[in-house]
Amino acid sequence: SEFPENFQHVRNYAISPDQTRIVYAERKPAGKEQKLVVSDRSFKEPKTIARAEASFYDLRWSPDGKMIAYNYNAKEGVGLNAAEVRVIASDGSWQKTPYTGKLKFFAEGTPPSWSPDGTKLALTLHEDGVGEVGVLENFLPKEKLGAAYEAKPAAENNAEPILKTLLS
Repeated sequence: SEFPENFQHVRNYAISPDQTRIVYAERKPAGKEQKLVVSDRSFKEPKTIARAEASFYDLRWSPDGKMIAYNYNAKEGVGLNAAEVRVIASDGSWQKTPYTGKLKFFAEGTPPSWSPDGTKLALTLHEDGVGEVGVLENFLPKEKLGAAYEAKPAAENNAEPILKTLLS
């Protein structure tokens, strides 16, 4: 398969765990809007799953390929203070921002990292010049978790995200 002509405008990308799809962030040179696009490997079926006037960084597929986590710079040029971690279904049908705060991804290039079971995300936090590892839990909706997670109480799946730091 060949890259599409507009692939020259891609800023970040990641290949799905099964290597059948690619997610990429695209911005035209004169445009303010950036698009988050999922496509098959032939680039014949691209689907825009999110749009924003800021940037999508550090795209990471969940182990099962159903979700994509990424860092998002809520306002261009303000760096760490406006960072968010977002999670979106790979088909664009669901999204959530489980963390807003200071992240150390701009300076260090540290993406969110999925746990092997796809239920948690590890982040590198940045507070007052000190880096710390945090783990986000409880951010996926029950209907997106699938049969492997049915044992969790429904209330637990719909509660607010929990951020635990490893040093606290």
